[in-house]
This record gives sequence, C-alpha cells and structure tokens, in this order.
Amino acid sequence: MYILLSGKPPFDGETDKEICKKVRDGKYSLVTEEWHEISEEAKDLVKKLMAFDPNKRISCSDALSHPWFSTHINTENNTNNTLSALNNLKGFRATKKLQQAAITFIVSQLASKEQMDELQLAFKALDISKTGVLSKEELLIGYRQLMGDLAEAEVDRIMEIADADKSGSIDYSEWVVATINKAQLLSDEKLKQAFQLFDRDGGGTISSTEVKEVLGVGKAFDEKIWDEIIGEVDIDGDGEISYEEFKLMMSKLLCEDDDMEEIEEMQGLKDEEEEEDTLPDQITKDL
Repeated sequence: MYILLSGKPPFDGETDKEICKKVRDGKYSLVTEEWHEISEEAKDLVKKLMAFDPNKRISCSDALSHPWFSTHINTENNTNNTLSALNNLKGFRATKKLQQAAITFIVSQLASKEQMDELQLAFKALDISKTGVLSKEELLIGYRQLMGDLAEAEVDRIMEIADADKSGSIDYSEWVVATINKAQLLSDEKLKQAFQLFDRDGGGTISSTEVKEVLGVGKAFDEKIWDEIIGEVDIDGDGEISYEEFKLMMSKLLCEDDDMEEIEEMQGLKDEEEEEDTLPDQITKDL
C-alpha cells in the first residue's frame, strides 16, 4: 500500500545491506513530497499496517474496516441492482465453450456504461470481505434472500458454470459475463458482430480453424479441442457453424428451463430424422 500510494518503497538504499538495515530499524517517512497530497486517513492506515511491533500491527480484517475504505471508496449499495443481478446469475447457462467466448466478447465490447455500473455496484454489495472476488459463502448470503433453503443447491450450480477458471470463487469478469441482462445485450445486430469475430474469412460459417485463431492465441491445446467446440454447436453435422446455429446456441442463454427442454427436444427429433435419412444408404452399402 505504501508503494501504491507514493510510488516508492518505504525502505530504500543504494545496496541490499543498506536496505536491510532500514528494514530492521523499521523507520520510514510519510512527510516527503509524494505524501503531501495523500489523505490523513490513508497515512493512518499505512502507519497501522507498518507498525514495527507485530502485536500492535493492524489485522487484515480490521484494515479492511478502516475509515479510509469507507470514505474514499464508493460503497453505494443498490438493493434492486443486486437482486436483479442475482436473478440473472440464477438463469446463467453458458455451458458451451463457444457460448462463453461469444458472450464474453459481447460484454467486453458492446455493453453500455450504465449496465456495467449497475453490475459493479451489485458486485461490491455482495463482496462483503472486500477481496475483489465472490466466495460461495458470500453468494449464499445473497441467494438466501431470494431462495431460502434452496439457495445452497443453486449456488453450487452457479459456481460450477460461472467460475470459468475453477478458482473456487467468482471474479469480477466472470460476474459480469454471468449476470448482465442477456435480453438487452443479445440483439440480432450484436450477435452478428460476435459471429463475425469468429468468421475470420467472411465465408458465412465458423470452422474449427477459425475458432482456434480466436481462442487459441498463445495457448497450447490438443488439436481435438477445436473440433469438439464445433461439435457442441454443429446441429447439421457439416463440420462448421452457420449463423443460424450460432444464433440458436446464443438464444439458449435467454431461455427458461421449459423452453430449454423444448429446444433440446426439437434438436433431438432433428438428429433422429437425419439418422433415419442416412440409414437406408448405410444398409445398401452393407449389402
């Protein structure tokens, strides 16, 4: 914190020996030029964090409760925003890799400032420990207001889907992707822009090579992964994703559970019809 506020280390010197001596002495300055514009609350917190005697040093939890945080960091809490975000999170169902990548692009490039501000306020309201991530326990506190005894099962489901990096908590970027209002965001125009991100050659379909070009930059993955990503969405089995298939995939982010079942049922029937169509040819071939 000393370095963040002043841009300089508290214990400096020409040699390691000189620096170590200053560390052992525990003497530092808060009166040099770079500290002139720093608030008294911030200086007080720095002093308590850097107390030479560890028994007198402020604890992490007490430090986070220090007046500097409440005075200088925006902690405005909008209950409606928080509950709205939790409801959106409850409906989050981006289980396919391409779905997650597309919605992340749309959020990062096309979401409005107002949408982002509302989600930031809701995130801060739930981040009770002020760690910058949401733990399972913090989500449970919020969801118990909405779902009572059913909260724990729902939070387990959310952690499984929304925690993209499997860290055991939800960071701000994962929170935004999962909670932003999809109905407002997934307009036809914005879906086309997201589709064009992957359709690198402008051919009107997305191939596994194009997915690799977008998602695989600087990463070493088994080549099979790109075909698997296509296979998750490729309804007609031609090895590429059309705009209609892409749009159907993204529309599932807006579906209620009953609608999801209906869509999956229709897709299942289509797959069965295609199997029946190819069956005679296969029988003829075998004969």
